[in-house]
Amino acid sequence: MKAAQARAVAEQNFERVTGLKDHAATELEQVKQSSLADFYRTFAPTLNCPAQPCPLRPTQTSAEHTDLNREARLKELNDQLQQLESDLSRLKQQVAQCQRAEDEARTGFKDEQGRLNERMRGISRNIGRWKVLSEQTSEYEEKLSELTKAQGKETKLSKAYGESIKELDTARTQLANRRARLSEFFDWTLKQLLGPQATGSIEIDARGLHPHPDDSVAANGAALSTLATVIALDLSCLTASVCGLGHHSRFLIHDGPREAEMESVLFHAIFQLAATIESAFGNDRPPAFQYIVTTSSPVPDAFADEPQTRLILDARDVSSHFLGARF
Repeated sequence: MKAAQARAVAEQNFERVTGLKDHAATELEQVKQSSLADFYRTFAPTLNCPAQPCPLRPTQTSAEHTDLNREARLKELNDQLQQLESDLSRLKQQVAQCQRAEDEARTGFKDEQGRLNERMRGISRNIGRWKVLSEQTSEYEEKLSELTKAQGKETKLSKAYGESIKELDTARTQLANRRARLSEFFDWTLKQLLGPQATGSIEIDARGLHPHPDDSVAANGAALSTLATVIALDLSCLTASVCGLGHHSRFLIHDGPREAEMESVLFHAIFQLAATIESAFGNDRPPAFQYIVTTSSPVPDAFADEPQTRLILDARDVSSHFLGARF
């Protein structure tokens, strides 16, 4: 901008000086070509006096006459013309210098503009990268927040899992203890029914209770096997509930065991076991369980009357059926 302004000023000065030179050259040419009278008429009107005769008018007007004023004017014009030509030469150089400076400035401006544009493109690329980084940062912060929440949830779940494992271990321990105690009651029941040599245990899985009498018990025949696996399990659960283990209702019915289907000793042992459980309550309080056996075989003499024998059933009359109903 400054170089262009300097060039414009130099051109204006050059045009002005050129005008002055042209004017001086024209005047010089006129002075050279004019007569003495024309000179005085044009350039010295004070000497063109209309008075006749005029004392200031030159006395000699021939071509050979030399007028000092005219010669001085010619010299002045020549000097002025030379000075103007010198000024024009100087201004021409100045204009050329300003033009070169302007060209260099324009070239430098274009180069700088190119560098600036390249920097702007770099800045634009950086802005694009920064925008992508900003989006990635926002996404990272969002994912980090989700991760923090997930870690918090994982911590809670891990804590809950640990507590659940402890509760499960406690439950397993309690279940193992209850199973062991129930096995003890089953083993005691087998001994009461089959003798001190009989043993057995109970296993528990997702399908329920599984009594496992000793192999010697199961090998003594179907009656012993049925007695051991069905009646002994029922009575052991009843006994365990009476002793505070489990949630048995303490109400048990065995329908149809007959002396003909098993040895009389085993048939009688069922009633003797019930009496043993009942005796645990003593005479001061009633038994906290109810065990009903329906059979068509004669019961042992010790249980043939009240209070053990409570009802005699008759198939011919519905009112004499068990619970007064036909099933």
